Amino acid sequence: MSLVMDQCSDEVAPLMTRAEAAECHKKYESKMDGKCPNKQKPSRHQLSCMNFVITTDRSTYADFALWGPHQGRIWRKLVLVGMVLHQDGLKKMEMKGPPTFSDWNSCFLVLMAALIMLGAVGYQILERYRSKIEEYHDKYGSEVWLILYQADVRMRLEEFEDIRERLEDEKKAVERANRRHPYNLEKPWDYVWHTAVADSDRFWKGEFETPASMAKLRLRKLADEVDGEAEVKATSSRSHEDTGAIARSSGPRP
Repeated sequence: MSLVMDQCSDEVAPLMTRAEAAECHKKYESKMDGKCPNKQKPSRHQLSCMNFVITTDRSTYADFALWGPHQGRIWRKLVLVGMVLHQDGLKKMEMKGPPTFSDWNSCFLVLMAALIMLGAVGYQILERYRSKIEEYHDKYGSEVWLILYQADVRMRLEEFEDIRERLEDEKKAVERANRRHPYNLEKPWDYVWHTAVADSDRFWKGEFETPASMAKLRLRKLADEVDGEAEVKATSSRSHEDTGAIARSSGPRP
């Protein structure tokens, strides 16, 4: 997990068999009317780690300092980096996140593909989240990318869990009144991702819109708005390309 999905994890996810991974790809092809593009294709290790957190009832968060296209290449770089000499001895080097929206987008497209392959979240919901980040980037500009990436990390890492708890409580209350709630206990993260886009205005205003506006108007320094838990690289070392949304030409099968 610590080399694929979460730098803070010390867990080991069971590796999918090749046949299991192939079945995931078949599900994607059925949903999306075609094979997953190479630059968006999750590795067997990525699928295994994401499947592990989903089946153990945990969030779909992936650390984009680790997670991205061509995961085998990233893994090799991590192994080569290894440990660095620190004043207190050897210390594991912390990897930093995507330095630009283009790099983030390339990582997100791999996450999209993995979640679609595992049947955890639908394409349209994921695309709406990706588009929201893109629209924020286009509107506010790259100068506040640090704030936007921090907000994205906080949403996927922290807020998702709070949203899920709220949805579960809402579902219980609604069903006690003999009504139906769209939240599906069998596929919980689908509606969590939906809520992150459609019903989380307060979060995005507080975590991104207001601080980004303050920074752009020079009313506050950029450094005052970022806390350091979602640092990015100074320059892109992965050379991700902004490949757009998954299967944008065809989209998912209705």
